[in-house]
Amino acid sequence: MGGNQVERYFIKLWGVPTLQENGQSRALSEILGKQLTELLCYFLIHRGELVSHERLIELFWPESVNPQNALKFAIHRLRKCTQAYAETKDQEWIVTGSRGYLFSLQAPVDSDLHQLDILKPEALAEKPEWIETRVRGELMAGYSSLWILPLREFWKEKVITLAQDTAALLEQNGKSEAVLRITQWALALDPYSDDLNYRYLSELVKAKEYNRALKHFDQIYERFYHEFGVEFEGRSKSLIYFLSSERESTHTIQELIEEMNAQEDGTAFFCEQPVFRKLYQARMRESRRLDINSYLLVLDVQGVSAELANQATDVLIQIVKNQLRSCDIFTRTAACQLAVMLMLSAEQDVHKVVKRLSQRLNHKYPTTQVRIYYHAQKIEQPSSTSAV
Repeated sequence: MGGNQVERYFIKLWGVPTLQENGQSRALSEILGKQLTELLCYFLIHRGELVSHERLIELFWPESVNPQNALKFAIHRLRKCTQAYAETKDQEWIVTGSRGYLFSLQAPVDSDLHQLDILKPEALAEKPEWIETRVRGELMAGYSSLWILPLREFWKEKVITLAQDTAALLEQNGKSEAVLRITQWALALDPYSDDLNYRYLSELVKAKEYNRALKHFDQIYERFYHEFGVEFEGRSKSLIYFLSSERESTHTIQELIEEMNAQEDGTAFFCEQPVFRKLYQARMRESRRLDINSYLLVLDVQGVSAELANQATDVLIQIVKNQLRSCDIFTRTAACQLAVMLMLSAEQDVHKVVKRLSQRLNHKYPTTQVRIYYHAQKIEQPSSTSAV
């Protein structure tokens, strides 16, 4: 890193970490090497926050024989590389604090994360293309340290929320094409988001672009099934089914009977909460009258970030549907929670079911990122309080 003229420098963290100087761009790893790039990015992401020696050693030198020396040497090298970008001591990038270090607020450098952090939907609605040029790929592309993963999910969720809020504002102002553009862009970041797909499809339906909506859903459905081996579910699927049914011709009673008598698909039945409540009440009456053992199972999905937990819940819906039987019924009771009615002979079978579902989910999301917690209770008359 070189140059004597002090100016506002820019570090791009979205995509490959890059330094922009005098209209020129250069990957930080070419200047600092991979470890110092990670260290600088960590400081920059937590700009103004004091990071303790212990925290830095835990993240960057957990197995070092002499971590204190390794830390001091890395800070020395980092300061030496950034000296050319600070005219005075107040402008130094890395500052020593009490038992730690921090990236100075006075350092003459800006970043794309700072710009995104202060960006409001009102400003983005005026110039939606702004975010398209700045957010491409993933945060710190090419780096996979454990501390990066939750931050990557946090910022992806933040950007998607910003895009959704902007789309809602554009929709209020009747700017349909702008809504489609920013929603389609956000889907490149999270193609299986049910909320994003629902908004995008709703806008297409509103514009009467039915074929385009059906084609988009078919593509998402096929990609999801190919990647996860299960069907894509949610509000967007319900919208497409409604659209498809509106475009179909009426049936005779014989045609309907034949359709109803068709072979059962063997998958668990997903329904909305009001329907689930009615079916639960019916199952409760059946359990007493027919001596059937049924259990209510509540599955809570927890992840290293809310966005990751939400995504994992979407995948869990497909797993539940395909792993359980047609006599089992389930619904989504919250963003990261499912309720399931299971027809089982014994309590220990409930634990086996949860174990099987967890193993399937952890094929996609390791236990270090996502876990399933559960509660179960036998379905019987309200006076009973027995629980599994």
